[in-house]
Amino acid sequence: MINDHNFIAVDMMFVTPLADLDCKEDETVEFTCEVNKPNCSAVWKKDGRPLPVGDKFEPKVKDTVHTLTIRNATIEDEADYTISVEDVTSTGGLFVEEESVEIIKHLEDVILSSVPKDVTFTCEVSKPNLSHRWLVNGKPLPDDKRYKPSVSGNNYTLLIAAATEKDDGEVSVLVKGHKSTADLIVEIPPVIKLDKKYDSQVVIKAGQMTIFEVPFSGWPEPTISWRVGNTPLVSDKRIREETIPGLSCVHVKSAKRSDTGIYSVEIVNDLGTISADIDLLVVDKPEPPKNLEIVDTDAEMVTLTWEAPDDDGGRPIVKYVIEKRDATRRTWQPAGESSSPTYTVTELNERQAYVFQVKAVNEVGQSEPVETSRPVQPQSKCSEYIDCLSPLPHIPTAVTIHFVPLSAAVPDAPQLLTVSDITSEQATVSWQPPTNNGGAEITGYMVERASSGTDRWIRQTKAPVESTAYTADNLMESMQYAFRILAVNKAGESVPCEPIDFVAKNPYDVPGAPDAPQVSDVTDNSMKVTWQPPTDDGGSPVISYYLEHKISTELRWSPATSDQLTSTEYTVKKLKTGTEYQFRVAAVNKAGAGKWSAPSSDVICQAPIGQLSLLDEYAACNADGELLCNFSYSMSILKSAPQQVCKKLHKL
Repeated sequence: MINDHNFIAVDMMFVTPLADLDCKEDETVEFTCEVNKPNCSAVWKKDGRPLPVGDKFEPKVKDTVHTLTIRNATIEDEADYTISVEDVTSTGGLFVEEESVEIIKHLEDVILSSVPKDVTFTCEVSKPNLSHRWLVNGKPLPDDKRYKPSVSGNNYTLLIAAATEKDDGEVSVLVKGHKSTADLIVEIPPVIKLDKKYDSQVVIKAGQMTIFEVPFSGWPEPTISWRVGNTPLVSDKRIREETIPGLSCVHVKSAKRSDTGIYSVEIVNDLGTISADIDLLVVDKPEPPKNLEIVDTDAEMVTLTWEAPDDDGGRPIVKYVIEKRDATRRTWQPAGESSSPTYTVTELNERQAYVFQVKAVNEVGQSEPVETSRPVQPQSKCSEYIDCLSPLPHIPTAVTIHFVPLSAAVPDAPQLLTVSDITSEQATVSWQPPTNNGGAEITGYMVERASSGTDRWIRQTKAPVESTAYTADNLMESMQYAFRILAVNKAGESVPCEPIDFVAKNPYDVPGAPDAPQVSDVTDNSMKVTWQPPTDDGGSPVISYYLEHKISTELRWSPATSDQLTSTEYTVKKLKTGTEYQFRVAAVNKAGAGKWSAPSSDVICQAPIGQLSLLDEYAACNADGELLCNFSYSMSILKSAPQQVCKKLHKL
């Protein structure tokens, strides 16, 4: 075509178009073409898309010749390559011949008998510096600096630094469609690292608490069992076994004498068994002496004997304390001490009846007393009568003789003793008069009380009770009591009736345990805890709740708040960011606090990061290589602005 200036416009054309090329893997190839115009700009594409940026592809132009160099060709480089110069194009195909790859030496199993320890897996491949991928238990390597892959010549290596039992599992390497697999096998027989303080007997006083801590190791993960003597340890409110990885503990609260014994822990896995013993001695005051008897009386004296208590409290009896009181009074007075189980009390009044009690003493303290069964009056061993037929020397000038009518006798014991209106603080005992009043009017009744496990009867009033009912106050909750009644007439007191026993306890119980609480609304320093009321309220409505929390890896629980909570939810604040917590809750009614719930699931104190959801099934790239997609997100859970999220997505 001829323009107005008499110049001829030459159309762009390829003098030599692109040709198809063949090569082997890792070779460098070069596409070449020639056009009819010099130094024209050109655009190269791979399968219709712009060439990736990098050193692999190098396009050049020199005069009319255009070239594209592709270095270290791989299977992924197989494609149609197109050059566009002005409005004309030319295309050439690249075909890459894949070289055969062979694993010459496969990965080998590694057995780890101690931890932590560095572990190396190595395989030899027929070709160096190939693209490869390591897997642990079928998954890509964790984002952990302990995992260090490397290549040296034909050797492909994975180093796991400071490997522990947590790394036990399968290790694999993938090279050009070939796979080699081996196992990291951790085999550690159980080992106990017992503190030297347990080499000697552990001695604590009754009422104190102690914790046996037994660190251990072993893999496969061992099973732990505790025994007390020959009996498996069963956890309850006072004695509780708890095991976390590497540590097993026994908590003993409010220790009792009966807790004394050998506590044995046995740790077992497939590689062996190991055990350790901890000797616990709980010392306490002795039990009361036994079988207190009056073996002799004389003017102004009474001789007592008794037997040593069945249990000395774990410490030797150092002495016995003897006390006396007027039978008509409640106040005890010291009568003496003895190192042996007999004692003669002197300086008594022949005209007065006495009650005696004896206590055993060790280094911890005094036992509860054992008491004589009934009052005794000192009596001279001289004749109780004067022979009327004998001379009467030294007769006083005046003698007064008192006669007790033969018709007067003490009554029989009261009958039909019952107890009613029992609470944690008081109870009412009732009875019927004796069938035989002894020939004289019943003037009243004496009420006596004893606590569980003692023979010590204490009178509840100074004067006889005129009615046939008595309400006892100031009882101790959950304590067992016994009551008995004596009838009184002018001749004296009857023998006591058969006692009646009961426990001072409210007619309702503590509530059951709620279900494990749930955790929600987690932030960097707070969590919301919710729970449901227990299905069993113990017979009394739930009035509040206690809430406790602990760090998941620790044993000790702490109150989440000092308040008693009246609702079934609470937001716990001032928690540590990144720390994992557990929570538990207990319900409270009139009877007190019930059992703790099972702990909640472990929850990390960290605000969640929102998840992006793609709305399009496919994403596309624009001409600039940017990823275009449509997504949704929740502003309430994103930690960064939407624009930042978009940038992160763009980098994918």
